[in-house]
Amino acid sequence: MATAVEIYTKGVRVWLPHPEEVWVSAEVTASYRPGDTTLSLRLEDGTEVTQAVDPATAASVNYSSSSSSSSSSSSSSSSSSSSSPPPWPFLRNPDILVGENDLTCLSHLHEAAVLHNLRVRYSECGHIYTYCGIVLVAINPYMDVPLYGQDVVDAYSGQGAGHLDPHVFAVADDAYRQMARDARCQSIVVSGESGAGKTVSARHVMRFFASVGGGHAHMEEKVLASNPVMEAIGNAKTVSLCVSLCVSLCVSLCLCVCLLCVSPCLSVSVCVSVSPQAIGNAKTVSLCVSLCVSLCVSVCVSVSLCVSPCLRRR
Repeated sequence: MATAVEIYTKGVRVWLPHPEEVWVSAEVTASYRPGDTTLSLRLEDGTEVTQAVDPATAASVNYSSSSSSSSSSSSSSSSSSSSSPPPWPFLRNPDILVGENDLTCLSHLHEAAVLHNLRVRYSECGHIYTYCGIVLVAINPYMDVPLYGQDVVDAYSGQGAGHLDPHVFAVADDAYRQMARDARCQSIVVSGESGAGKTVSARHVMRFFASVGGGHAHMEEKVLASNPVMEAIGNAKTVSLCVSLCVSLCVSLCLCVCLLCVSPCLSVSVCVSVSPQAIGNAKTVSLCVSLCVSLCVSVCVSVSLCVSPCLRRR
């Protein structure tokens, strides 16, 4: 690891945590000297600030582990006491790397760099997808975008990830081709917080499989039709009952020997956790679970491609 004297020289650009913007860019105005407890910085709007640092760790700076909870202060304000040593600011990436379609290509990979790169790609270029190695990061635009037509399906079919711009179809095509080549089941995990677009992403994956496999074009509708009921149950919370329903669905798309899609098999997995205050209302929890199982409803979390036994014997 480099020392603070080598890293934080005059003119170096860094990231500082901000209560509203999350991260703001700043430039070092005075090179760090051994023993200094602060860094002199200038924000992009011209404001002069100082950032508290720990001189004890200046000989071996690990800025990638800086805490996002720290805050910068103006030169006239005093630094607050903390049990942990002040973090070193994150370094900014060169401008030539900003907007890369793969986060692993960044020189400095940390929270500030990831968020800035995603923001630039979305706000300036209109790209909602970005790779992070084999992981696809998606931003929910909360609007219809012309990215999922049949022409786009045809463009990504047989290409795989890395040959074209990041897209959910590229991930689906990778799974499809690996299954056809290795005759082994493949899984695509779609994760994210509520409202992130997991269900829609899983729908596009199933549409891609149906299109390239020549199967049921609207099989994803079977999953979406059950979504409103399960969402209503999963978000249920009252003053007397605090129930957390962790709902998951495994959609198994079975393909025959010629790799043609058939009807999906839906399985329900409901995990319920109850707060200590709601132990007396366990009957209500049991009713929720019974309703889920009886209706066979669920939300999309993962999509699996299953190879039929006849294909394994080939």
